[in-house]
Amino acid sequence: MRISNLLHFTENHRFYMFRDFSLSPLEYKMLQWIYQPMIGPTAISLFLLLYEQVPAERIGYSRLEQQRRLFLSMALEPSEKGRKQLIESASKLEALGLLQSSRQYISEQDEYIYAYRLHKPLSPYEFFKNDHLLLLLRDKIGKHAVLSLHNELCCTAEYPWNTESVQQEDISTPFYELFQLNTNTIDFELEQALLESASGIIPFESQNSEETLDYGEMMRRFPRTSSNRVWVERLKYAPEQLSKLHYLTMKYQLSISRLCSLLDEDFAFNAQGELQYEALEHAAHLTFRQMKKREEDRTVWLNRSNSNAEDKDEAPREVEMQYYVDVPAAITKQVDVHQYNRMLKNQPYTKILDLFFPGNVPDSVLNTFSKIDLNYRLKEEVINLLIHYIKNNDFSWSKPYIDAIASDMLGRQIDSFEKAVEYIRAQENRTKQPKAAGSKTSRSRRNAHQKPKLEVYQGEASGSFNEEAYQRGLQLAELLDEKNKRQS
Repeated sequence: MRISNLLHFTENHRFYMFRDFSLSPLEYKMLQWIYQPMIGPTAISLFLLLYEQVPAERIGYSRLEQQRRLFLSMALEPSEKGRKQLIESASKLEALGLLQSSRQYISEQDEYIYAYRLHKPLSPYEFFKNDHLLLLLRDKIGKHAVLSLHNELCCTAEYPWNTESVQQEDISTPFYELFQLNTNTIDFELEQALLESASGIIPFESQNSEETLDYGEMMRRFPRTSSNRVWVERLKYAPEQLSKLHYLTMKYQLSISRLCSLLDEDFAFNAQGELQYEALEHAAHLTFRQMKKREEDRTVWLNRSNSNAEDKDEAPREVEMQYYVDVPAAITKQVDVHQYNRMLKNQPYTKILDLFFPGNVPDSVLNTFSKIDLNYRLKEEVINLLIHYIKNNDFSWSKPYIDAIASDMLGRQIDSFEKAVEYIRAQENRTKQPKAAGSKTSRSRRNAHQKPKLEVYQGEASGSFNEEAYQRGLQLAELLDEKNKRQS
């Protein structure tokens, strides 16, 4: 809780509380055994006091009360010392994610009202996965006590269910297999009542969540012991920097925790506390690529296991004559046009690759089409026509070239044999047209660089050239030479 002036936080100011949960016996035990050793009994007492402002069997908002009630219930003096103690207890709860505080100004009454939103404690599994909280608890009570609490709160399985010999099958019943809803009648009165009741649960959330970053949530997750925390706190007064960070989270699909991890790095700020956006964007890009690579590997593994478990016994589908493609010259002796088109529509892509590669299919080619099948989820018949398109036109089998064509098919939503045939025909027609135009333009350029032909006069001479005229010319030349010598 950041209060710059203690006169703005007194026992005379009013407050209200909001919570949308109810504590279970396990969560009471978490508060007593886990959170209390970290922040002390005074902060836990404040949490329980705020929690009891609304009956345990209900959720929502409490009534507006003066904070004098909090001071008296916690036996704090309504003085500067008591205010500091209450602020310190609230700050500890905020740092652990149990409390969110905000201040609202009512201009009509010239009054500040404090709003407190409670968050339920983490479950044991969630808590022991949180590095910062786990290290704080270890520093407070020691490593052996932490291990003892873990064994006390978490029950381990009697049998190692995560071994490879155990095959798990989900046999849960979906909702719509058991229940059928009457969606033909619309209850406007019910929808209006629910809309009015839900419209009040907004004050603690950012009203411009689509435009700005949730600064409060980021500060709750950012480690308080970090050397960069002072610079992150100053971002509150730099809306341009927050806007850039918000754009960064949208661009690279970063969660608040991942953004806090990046801001905690040494390269995030310079010595003057200025945000190093380029270095931060580079690190965010690497994080995004790593997440995508892990997701692709996970998808490949799951799809591969599902494909091994399922048995595809489908009847062979016929191809209409208007969508027939020609057989490549390399395999005309092996299959005819009917067999070839039926294979393209019904056989897996591995069989088509074996048809074009007499020996073993290169691993690079096989891995490329495996990625297209398992990650891009192109249909088998579309992949087969992609292989035909590359082979029939003698294109490159390199991974970037195949990926480019597959990405184009995905972007154009090519999801059937017929659409793939039309796509191939359009591409082949498009490649033929520029060649003809290119040959014509190159011929015109070549002709433009040639020297122009000059016309030669083919008519008769206007006069005859004789010896007398020749002698006169020599005399005239000698006279000119003598004249030039005198002048020089």
